[in-house]
Amino acid sequence: NQSYLNGMRRFNPDLTERDVIGRNRAELQRGAAYVSQQELEARDRLFWQAIDSRAPVRIEDVISSPQGNIYIDVLIVPIVEPDGSCDHVFWSARDITARKQAQLALQESELKFRSIFDQSVDAIGVSKTGVHVMANPAYLRMFGYESADQLVGTSILELIAPSHRPQILDYIRRRAAGESIPSRYESRGLRRDG
Repeated sequence: NQSYLNGMRRFNPDLTERDVIGRNRAELQRGAAYVSQQELEARDRLFWQAIDSRAPVRIEDVISSPQGNIYIDVLIVPIVEPDGSCDHVFWSARDITARKQAQLALQESELKFRSIFDQSVDAIGVSKTGVHVMANPAYLRMFGYESADQLVGTSILELIAPSHRPQILDYIRRRAAGESIPSRYESRGLRRDG
């Protein structure tokens, strides 16, 4: 039985400390109309997993509430008695909503970038210190490659005509040293098949 759940009002703003003290987790959650029976059963399984295994259980969970989704990091630690019995757990939940929302926003941004990158008719190659890290389909076609796997990890100099390599190598060195180089310049490329 949990004697006190710190922060339960975050999930149900109408609760007072008097409503929480002395009540167990299931009683509190059953009173929340937005917690489904399926969610209750899933959380019960986690408690029993911690008790049966005598090992801590840590998960990320989401609670749907009238105020929106609340993401929490849950830690359930079984309290094992000297005789080996276990029928209590220490339960803590930390609100990670801000972090989770930032992760979701980053994933969405990455998907948008990837979509624009992959669908662009312009050839786009990305390199780090002169080594390919990614290339879009137009770039691969322009240089005669079938997949990015064939290109990633190779030097960009392999795709530059020998007569232009000293200039590009100079730009790579200067950029790595933090120096300013032209953002736009012309160079002669070299297809994979020569």
